[in-house]
Amino acid sequence: MMGSMRRRDRDERGIGLVLVIGVTAAMLLIMAVSVVVATNSLSSARTHVYFERSMASAETGLESTLGQIQTARDGGGEFSSPGACSALWTWPSSSPPSVSQERAWAEAAFAAMPSTCVERGGEGEFIAFRARDIDGEDVPVVYSQGWSPARDAAGAKTRLIRAEYVFSAYQPEFAVLTGGALQMTNDVTVTGPVAGGADVRSNSTFVGNNVIRVNGDVVASGTNNLAGTCPNSRIDGQCLQNESRASLPTMTAYSVYRSLSSPMSGSWYDLCPDGTVRRPDPARSTPCTGSLASAVTPYDGWSLATVSGIPTWTYSGGGSADSRIYYAYWADVVLDGGAADTTTVTVVADADERNGLCSLRGGSIDWRSGNVIGSVPGLVMVADGALVGSAPASASRGMLAAGGHIQLRNSTGTPTAVTGSLLASGACDASPRSELDGNISLTFDDSADVPVASVLRTTSWLELSGQ
Repeated sequence: MMGSMRRRDRDERGIGLVLVIGVTAAMLLIMAVSVVVATNSLSSARTHVYFERSMASAETGLESTLGQIQTARDGGGEFSSPGACSALWTWPSSSPPSVSQERAWAEAAFAAMPSTCVERGGEGEFIAFRARDIDGEDVPVVYSQGWSPARDAAGAKTRLIRAEYVFSAYQPEFAVLTGGALQMTNDVTVTGPVAGGADVRSNSTFVGNNVIRVNGDVVASGTNNLAGTCPNSRIDGQCLQNESRASLPTMTAYSVYRSLSSPMSGSWYDLCPDGTVRRPDPARSTPCTGSLASAVTPYDGWSLATVSGIPTWTYSGGGSADSRIYYAYWADVVLDGGAADTTTVTVVADADERNGLCSLRGGSIDWRSGNVIGSVPGLVMVADGALVGSAPASASRGMLAAGGHIQLRNSTGTPTAVTGSLLASGACDASPRSELDGNISLTFDDSADVPVASVLRTTSWLELSGQ
């Protein structure tokens, strides 16, 4: 009997050992499967991340190239991609290929480009170029291919996109648009032709008080101390902050010269730093190199003096009744025609930028007195630097634009009345904030396109391939 019990005990221990081994094996199998599943999931997630990042890189390349095209256009030139980093269409412009044919051409073009064409951006790498037609002429089409993590990395994912674009005249969307900070205080009034149609927009911060009157929205890309308090009895629209930046046209004095000096040569005059007045350069290239209009001043109400080492042209009133455009080259401008003076003129102040955008010499306009009607429809004043004013007077028929900041202040009982719009690019990051303070009345008029500010707009966007 004792022997039988010992045999049963050994049998039970054997069965237990088999169960332990079986459970352990099952656990190990489950763990192995889990590791494989986790590894595959991690690989799949990494592939997905690379795929999305390659699109971000391709879009970065597209935006970079479009930006270079816009910048070149603003300076009066054209952008062309470097020869080794560009490609010619293999089809006539009048006979566009199918999507599959264009895809094959683009993939082959990118594959043939050297590593020197590769740039980093969007958490990966990209190559982007403006295409040329079969005859070698630049066309308004940009191709961009992005890779993540890198073009030559093992397992890299790629996306290939294209975009077409056109340049169109800029039509103001906002009564006030600034690239830098904006402050509006006291009796400032902004109205529009229709209810809610005169928006104020800052691509930086906005500060206002509860006395300003705005017939529209007040929006900032940074902070806005009025956020959440509108609409109210004085602001008809919303007051928002931390919004995306508005499209900001780049308008310089020289872009005005390149665009208008030839078609408006009959009424165009260059105010030169040597005291002479000249007609525009027929080649639209270099101001103050045209034929001589006058070797002495005053001329048509304009005189030259040197203020703080900078040539300064001052208009004192009594000018011609004809519509004229005055272009002050590498000089400041003072408009001081007197309360009773009304002149039909567009004034442009060109700055010497050889020391950089933050070290301009000249290029500012100081509007002290006198009523100004823009002789160029859509454009009244353009300053490369600052545009400041304290005139209890009026300016009408277009935009007042500054490459730096705008500062209009008026503490008198007669308003500074502007019919048109205000644009301050804030081209230098160190530019002071733009300010509207006191008895300022702005009536927004968007009926006329600004004739010299061309804005690049994409007309089509297409992903050609992704893998």
